[in-house]
Amino acid sequence: MNSEKQEPGIDAPSSEGETSPPQKERATKWVLILGCMVAGGVVLVDPSARTFVYLGAALVALAGALLLRKVGARSRVFSLRVSPQFALLLTTIVVCILAAEISLRLFVFQTFPDLRRIEGLGQNLGYQYDKALGWFPIPNSQRTFTASRTIAISHNSRGFRDPEPVFDSKPRIAFVGDSYTWGYDAEVEERFTEKLQAKHPEWRIYNFGVCGYSTDQEYLLLQKYFEEYKPDFVFLVFCTENDDGGNCSNSGGGVYFKPYYEPVGRGLKLRGVPVPGSDKVFCLEHPVLSKSYLIRLLVRAYDNVKDPPPRFTECPTKAIISEMQKYVGTRGVGFAVGLTDNHPELEKFLAQTRIPYVNLATSLRTTVGDHWSAEGHTFVAEKIEPMLLSDQHLQRKSD
Repeated sequence: MNSEKQEPGIDAPSSEGETSPPQKERATKWVLILGCMVAGGVVLVDPSARTFVYLGAALVALAGALLLRKVGARSRVFSLRVSPQFALLLTTIVVCILAAEISLRLFVFQTFPDLRRIEGLGQNLGYQYDKALGWFPIPNSQRTFTASRTIAISHNSRGFRDPEPVFDSKPRIAFVGDSYTWGYDAEVEERFTEKLQAKHPEWRIYNFGVCGYSTDQEYLLLQKYFEEYKPDFVFLVFCTENDDGGNCSNSGGGVYFKPYYEPVGRGLKLRGVPVPGSDKVFCLEHPVLSKSYLIRLLVRAYDNVKDPPPRFTECPTKAIISEMQKYVGTRGVGFAVGLTDNHPELEKFLAQTRIPYVNLATSLRTTVGDHWSAEGHTFVAEKIEPMLLSDQHLQRKSD
């Protein structure tokens, strides 16, 4: 048998599927070029300091991987045979992920607000996610907030922007509402609740206002704290500007999800509880993962599938107010509504159902946020006072 022997000094031909050293060097160069191009595109879209830090770490990791590849080529310890089909699949997946991330950053970045702006929505008021109400102030939190001016914010141990509650024999009045009641752009002592309290020390006035709440959340909040506070009178401040829309939605201004009531027959069915965390809540809890627009897109899609927006044939506002009146009425408590502006349809409903109400419309508002100014709160206190003085529940408790 004739056998051919390889002559000394002549390399054996490369086996099929192997890559020559020059080809490997060219592949390494193109991987680095592609990585730099991707990094450059990301920097153009989001030229922040955090972007440079993340991209720098990614490039260091890429360089380390290439170095390990070189070491592995010379050592059997790092040698690993990979199926060409698996390598092609893995490469395709990585390229698709990178392409999707770059496309989102280049073309639809407007739908993904900056993480720093998300941190300012609700968190700068001292609020946090709440699975029963959507969001709620952090108990015992203190901070400042700036709109048209800078005000001090202090929440008590229950989470209300109010002093620690005192429970004694005095008649108790609970004011329920949103940012108008909470006192947006107003110091605590400028609010109508404090002005009423200063004028009537014979009463105990509690402020249950929470920014961004709709009537459905205010009703749930009242039920949660009713037995603890045991008010003798409940006054609902209805925001005509946005409460109707809020009562028809499961979204609290795009930051949090919220619970809502759905009219069922002659009653109401509570939906959306426990309240799911929105994609923005995910961003606040996982700031590193949220640097990826693709991850944020997937989280948003999951949230929309898990808790889709409700579809109402009619606004449930009137039904919610009726249920609130029944809830306090069966407990022997007075009830009234104050409207922040004109609302002919709701005013007609309140008159027909004999629910006491007062129109609190005034032009005394702030330049930022269009809420009541300090003078506006004085006007509101003067409008509400006669209704409280004439209420038989408070008179009976005073006697």
